Amino acid sequence: MDSLGYNEETIAAMELGLCGGIGPVLGRVLIEHFGSAVGVFGAAPAALLQILGISKKAHYNIIHSAKSNLDEARELAKLHTSLGICALSISDNRYPYRLRELADAPLCLYYKGEIEWDAPRILGVIGTRKPTPHGCEEAKKLVGEMKPFDAVIVSGMAYGVDAIAHKRALETGQITWAVLAHGLEKIYPAAHHAFAAQMLAGRGGLISEFPAGTKMHPDYFPKRNRIVAGLCD
Repeated sequence: MDSLGYNEETIAAMELGLCGGIGPVLGRVLIEHFGSAVGVFGAAPAALLQILGISKKAHYNIIHSAKSNLDEARELAKLHTSLGICALSISDNRYPYRLRELADAPLCLYYKGEIEWDAPRILGVIGTRKPTPHGCEEAKKLVGEMKPFDAVIVSGMAYGVDAIAHKRALETGQITWAVLAHGLEKIYPAAHHAFAAQMLAGRGGLISEFPAGTKMHPDYFPKRNRIVAGLCD
């Protein structure tokens, strides 16, 4: 599993994200205070209570997870390994430096593909699901004009402008990444399976902060978009 990024620190960061009452902001505070995600689960219960903002629910869940040896995350890591899904924790030196600047950067990123996280130029292209003909042409033009700059094109694989951005990048031989609002064991919309496969074949990637089994929900789209913005220049 370690070959896909599932070392002890990553598994601990995954477990922290799974603990109810802990979001990415508090999770990061805990990791920085105790030196690592592993350190959070090794901390004394009294020491955890000293952290500003930690609730009784979060405190209980951390202690319970530590006693159960991070079982939920370990099982999830096995599932991800069987699906070819890689992981990268915020403690890893390879974690994208642009995204790390966000206070609510994900504790873990899950991904497929050969991703150069700190590529020199990364451009996010997000737009309406129902663009006008003029909008379609402008999106194609914008992405096509990025070819001389070797920019990675990042979008959300939605219908409309997102799909146009990915497809145009593929047509012009540019690398493109999709940030998804669900687990990476599936592609949504299903109609985009074909060009998702093209992306992976062309040194592109699929990215999510959501583990396998997470179903799409409207609340996840803003979360997805902050990652698109955070990854890009």
